[in-house]
Amino acid sequence: MDDIDPKVSEAIEAVRSANYPDYHNSPRPSPIDEQISVIVNGFVGMPPEQRSLFRQRFGATLSGWLLSFAMRMAVVGVRQESEKRLLDGLIAIAMEYGRVDYRDDLTTLCLLWHSTKKIKINPQKLFERAAEYAEPENAMHLRRFRTYAANRFSGSGYREIATPEGFDYEWHGGLGCCITVLLMPVVALVRVVSWCQRIFSRRTRPPGKQPPP
Repeated sequence: MDDIDPKVSEAIEAVRSANYPDYHNSPRPSPIDEQISVIVNGFVGMPPEQRSLFRQRFGATLSGWLLSFAMRMAVVGVRQESEKRLLDGLIAIAMEYGRVDYRDDLTTLCLLWHSTKKIKINPQKLFERAAEYAEPENAMHLRRFRTYAANRFSGSGYREIATPEGFDYEWHGGLGCCITVLLMPVVALVRVVSWCQRIFSRRTRPPGKQPPP
């Protein structure tokens, strides 16, 4: 991908050279948040074919960073009342979806859904915008997320707290977080069925388009 935007390349190198534990615990937003925003915005500006190549080349390298970034944006978006921050977090999930752990993705999506409602933005519309940049099966999950039990904040294992820096989420566990864990086999099954449907549709020609005898 020699045609990648130089600013995106520089941002990727900045993230690669950073220390992940330091980033995870750093103030929000942080300089690395801004670098990942550059990567996310660069990804949005790519044509679909280039986005697929980008995922293949950088997905594994950036996966953990993107997931942490998305969770951080769930907080920053509320503090700044910023739709853009929340959308960036959702697109980061669209880029990363499931490479680390689907349970973490579902939990982060739950926080982003809750944060979007907190600042009085329609979460369904924002999730649909992010779905435009996801692979087909992941786009389906984003569009249908409102129907999943995982979108219930009470089952996320997190609660809202006030800190000197402002709004935040705090992990408290509890029985409610089991909802996300129990949902995992269902999500996996949906992904497998979707994949099988795509394969079958490629091998089956519709009536009227059969080759002549």
